[in-house]
Amino acid sequence: MKILTIVFVFFAIFVNQLDAQWTTLSTVSTNYPSNFIVNNNGDLYVTTNDGVYKSIDDGMSWSEITNSFINDPSNANRYIEFAGNNIYVATTTNGVYMSPDNGGTWQFDTTGLGPFNFGPEIDLLYSDGNNIFASYVGFSANGFFRKTSGTGPWTKVVSGTLGNDYGSEVLGLTRIGTELFAATPSLGVFVSSDDGVSWTQKSNNNFPANATIFPFNSNRLISKENNLYYKSHDGLFMSTDFGNNWSRIDQGFAASSIQCIYTDGANIYASLWGNDNAYYSTDDGTTWQDISAGLPQWVVSFVMKGGTLFATTFGDSEVIINNGISDVELINSEVPAKFVLENNFPNPFNPSTKIKFSIPYASNVTLEVFNSIGESLGLLVSQELPSGIYNYQWDATSLTSGVYFYRLRAGSFVETKKMILMK
Repeated sequence: MKILTIVFVFFAIFVNQLDAQWTTLSTVSTNYPSNFIVNNNGDLYVTTNDGVYKSIDDGMSWSEITNSFINDPSNANRYIEFAGNNIYVATTTNGVYMSPDNGGTWQFDTTGLGPFNFGPEIDLLYSDGNNIFASYVGFSANGFFRKTSGTGPWTKVVSGTLGNDYGSEVLGLTRIGTELFAATPSLGVFVSSDDGVSWTQKSNNNFPANATIFPFNSNRLISKENNLYYKSHDGLFMSTDFGNNWSRIDQGFAASSIQCIYTDGANIYASLWGNDNAYYSTDDGTTWQDISAGLPQWVVSFVMKGGTLFATTFGDSEVIINNGISDVELINSEVPAKFVLENNFPNPFNPSTKIKFSIPYASNVTLEVFNSIGESLGLLVSQELPSGIYNYQWDATSLTSGVYFYRLRAGSFVETKKMILMK
């Protein structure tokens, strides 16, 4: 029996290693590389130099949705953010443009932000669902800007020296509860409790001296529950006290600068700049697992959807996937007595909540979210899970306040519950 158990464990590890390989899924643009990939309401979006592409079939096929709104070969569409039906795209030469109707029509969105004439490049675009933020530093203009979602103008944030030069430029934004956190290269992290109007500098003890400042980057600051994570030339750093104290957590794998950090609510992912290596952590950064096998280039962006990890890589037009990683957290491996879908916590919530469920035996499990009129916002989980008790952390940053529903299907078990997003 012991020999059989050892053989089974070895086989399981071997299969898991095979599943953790990266494979090419599809080509987005036939002319340009894929820049950043995101998941919004169950649909995937990729920015490229010739537009924004959308997939409604899990990345198998792509449609360009901007109708070549910017026809400029020198421009690259980089960052993309969402707030309700509004889509915002940050560019390298033309500022920001947006769609007020979920991609039906497009217009420039630079009032109060520009002007832009072959730059400067937008270095950060961030949405918390209600407010949009942008940051850039150029030779003739610079600043940190905010606006409420919609077609209205931008307002420059005036709060001390924040956003006035390269050292104080806002390169990362994230929200924890009612507070926003902004990261800068030289001044560390700031906090705002009034939706980004005014900011206060944190203590920032042991904040990395060599912050990441180079083009083709992504948000430098992310949060998972109450922890902050910041990428730099000196490695990956974490703060467990809202930015007052920082410690390096990459265990030395960051021999080069961190290119990308991302969390799906369960795991943390990191890739290295100029280096075809990527890693993920299931325990908030205490330990890391190498997921570099099969990478054609260094990863520019990650996104998780339905149990599949998607990525774009530098200079490549393809989207690649990894099916060997789950974004569902197993919190107890004991065999439950029955299927259970519990009330999400917290509820009401802003912007994320945990959905807990129990599986008494191995089952094909789907966890799906719907809006108040019954429209699906996508599958959060779609995979076979062994018996156990699980958590899924759902992030509703890009959605507006309201009532939402989540439904668990496992075998013959089906149950739906209500949750309230209150921003």
